[in-house]
Amino acid sequence: MGVLTRVHIKAAMTRCAFSLTFSLVLGGCTESTEPLFANYEYRIRNILPLTTKNEAFKSAVSSRSNPISPLKKPLNLKDYQLPRVRELWQSWPETSISLLDSLKLNRCQAALPAMKKNSTLGKFHSLSQRLLLEAELLIHLPECIQQQPEGSEFQSLLKDALSIKKQHKNAMIWSALFTSAEFREFASLSKGMLSKVDQSVEINGPQALGYWFIVQHQLDRQLPINSYELENALKQLSLNPSLGQWIATSIQAINTLTNTSLHLQVNRDLCTKPIKIQQKQSIQTVFRKYFIGDIQSTVGRAVRLGRQLHNALKELNALNYVLNTDGTLKPYKSPNPLTAYLQKLFGETGLLNRLLSEFKVQVDTWQSLLGLCHLQPGHLQLGHL
Repeated sequence: MGVLTRVHIKAAMTRCAFSLTFSLVLGGCTESTEPLFANYEYRIRNILPLTTKNEAFKSAVSSRSNPISPLKKPLNLKDYQLPRVRELWQSWPETSISLLDSLKLNRCQAALPAMKKNSTLGKFHSLSQRLLLEAELLIHLPECIQQQPEGSEFQSLLKDALSIKKQHKNAMIWSALFTSAEFREFASLSKGMLSKVDQSVEINGPQALGYWFIVQHQLDRQLPINSYELENALKQLSLNPSLGQWIATSIQAINTLTNTSLHLQVNRDLCTKPIKIQQKQSIQTVFRKYFIGDIQSTVGRAVRLGRQLHNALKELNALNYVLNTDGTLKPYKSPNPLTAYLQKLFGETGLLNRLLSEFKVQVDTWQSLLGLCHLQPGHLQLGHL
């Protein structure tokens, strides 16, 4: 088990076995961060004009060392949709016994979950409900096997069933989470951007994901899963700041930083010529109040949340394997569509790294402009993201 996994388990267990508060943070009930970016870009354009015919613009565009280009295509939210359920859905060998054979289980505790699973109603259970039944079977089947006559056909059937369940238990966890309606809500792009709320609630989403490491921990040790905590963990995904809101905020931030960096780059030599003191003051105000006060703080929130989501989702996606009988691991589905999706978000050229890159360009360009304008950029501490 990886270090991050152990940290997730320890952190979640010390919070009263994952008793997260129901923080109702829904888009539309609170003020979005979207106007912050629109207001910042408006003010940059207002004080730093962009004339595409001037030499500074041509230099900024043609410079090979300059990463800013007005020809950069804005990122589109539609390109970051979660893969469809049918692409994520995984199937594994089903184990079932006849009604007559199920009567032989009446002396062990696997009888009830087996009947629930094989009932007509059981076929309509959600994957999380099926996971709870599979957990009970994993716990009680060894006892049932011992109760059967040694070498009997029914004992062999139960041993095969237990072996299959152990092989595929991690894939069951993976599917129960990533194909759930709650996770699709968590990744939905229809909620808009992160809201201007108490930032402490932003940890609830990653914590809800972290609970699934407890599920794995319980199954590995053949311990029961608390059904209330499992359902609560799923609910928290739809009640708190989400992956979809992080994506929307990151895209807006990247597009805004790209556009405004061009204005800053083109006007970096503004103060080498005589300018009005009022314009200098306006530049400093936009930097202090709107860049430091609004943009840097919002980008910082997005980066912190992105890192937390990345750590949790990367390790959860790693559960997508089958445990072979010889103890080796085999990917359950290859290529895994969720892996490609996470690469778009957190890979080398993904959203998180693109956000950090565009923010660094903006900071460097601001410092250059402020230095030439003698506005003490060296004394203004830019926070580390």
